[in-house]
Amino acid sequence: MDSIFDLPITPKDAKLTINFMHLFPTSQWHLTKDGTDYTEARHPLTLKLDIERIGDMDWMYYVDLGLEYVGFLGQECRFGFQLTGCTESGLYIPGLIHTLLASCTKEFFVFLRQYATKNNIINLPEESIFSVQDIAMLAPQLVEGAEKRGFVTFGDPRMLELNFTLKKDMDLYLSVLETTAAIVDILLYNKLFENQSNKAEINKFIDIGRVMTIMHKCTFKYKNETIKLSNEDTFNLLILVDMCLQCVVGQIWYRIKPFMQPFDQEKEIFFLQAGHFFIKTVMEEIGNPQVSNLINPADWDNLLA
Repeated sequence: MDSIFDLPITPKDAKLTINFMHLFPTSQWHLTKDGTDYTEARHPLTLKLDIERIGDMDWMYYVDLGLEYVGFLGQECRFGFQLTGCTESGLYIPGLIHTLLASCTKEFFVFLRQYATKNNIINLPEESIFSVQDIAMLAPQLVEGAEKRGFVTFGDPRMLELNFTLKKDMDLYLSVLETTAAIVDILLYNKLFENQSNKAEINKFIDIGRVMTIMHKCTFKYKNETIKLSNEDTFNLLILVDMCLQCVVGQIWYRIKPFMQPFDQEKEIFFLQAGHFFIKTVMEEIGNPQVSNLINPADWDNLLA
């Protein structure tokens, strides 16, 4: 396993620039409208990173923040930064992490206050931020997670090639991907499902931060007119589509379907036919590679809850 110390060092004369590109809530919910009794019942802020290379020393740096006050309300948000002027090792410097997370947490609580106002929720608990001490503890965890996933710098160049293109006028593809995104969203965020368990099961095949990046890209939440996916992301996308196809014909569908309304039998049949066509066609477009997780797919109906 490659270590962060194996990564190239950022040149001393490189100039780092940071641009805030994306910010939006991915999940917001509440169980009661008064937070008086929930001041202390706070889960720590949860943090996930997803990083992709867009140039020699250019990066997209995605941050997913989540916070839950048990029995009261919760929120998860996605933030995206474009960083220019550093190697991959520079993305894990504590000072940089602190700068980015300070921006994220500030906007995170803006979204939470807006949600509370819209839903007449009162007595929000005191806002929390990442302290310097928090970052000192988090930085090694983020590095450890990156080492387990594998650094982009040491990735197989063939897997990083951009081979699949998605445009806004590809209606059949977009229909499949919108349904896939809706099912994924239910599994990961609907509180009547075992969200943490589902994240853990999916994470065994695809890093959950990458799942969100792929789904956001393919439903054009990043405001691109054209999306290009690497071979690796294309394989991951096909695994997600296959997972959702299995859900529609599995026992779990009886629990998912009420949250997909209107989604009648005709739409179910269309999604099944279009989804299988999507997988077959995309595989042909990228040269019919042998993808073990598609040849022998996971039994998602038994894994998800």
